Amino acid sequence: MINDNCETTKGTAIKAMVQKVNNMPLVNHWSEMQKIKNEIFGPETVAIEYYPAQSELTDMANIYWMFIYPSDVLPLPLQ
Repeated sequence: MINDNCETTKGTAIKAMVQKVNNMPLVNHWSEMQKIKNEIFGPETVAIEYYPAQSELTDMANIYWMFIYPSDVLPLPLQ
């Protein structure tokens, strides 16, 4: 599922949901998400996953989310 007009605190982003049809966890999660990102959005696209504070966590299914922002938002400086 892809929402290409997702409003966030950093502006509009593309929000992509990934879930296996059998609702099982993704094996090799990182490499699978990277492969999906590359196939759908391109290998040079930067995407992020969001890990909320424990108090805000909703984890009722094996669903993974990635967000793609315009190039002027990502990548975030890490230093």
